[in-house]
Amino acid sequence: MFYVVVLVGVLLVAGLIGVVSNPSPSFGALGLIVSVVGGCGLLSVFGGSFLGL
Repeated sequence: MFYVVVLVGVLLVAGLIGVVSNPSPSFGALGLIVSVVGGCGLLSVFGGSFLGL
C-alpha cells in the first residue's frame, strides 16, 4: 500500500513538473494526463470520491 501511495505521488509531481516546464504543447498535454492519473490515484487510495471519473 505504501508503494502505491508513493507511486501515484511521484506521478502527480512528475506530471506537474511536466506542465510547469512546458517544453512543447504535446508534452504539456501529456503532463496534464499524468498529473490527473496521479491525483485520481491519490484520491482513490485514501478513499475519496472523484466525480470526474
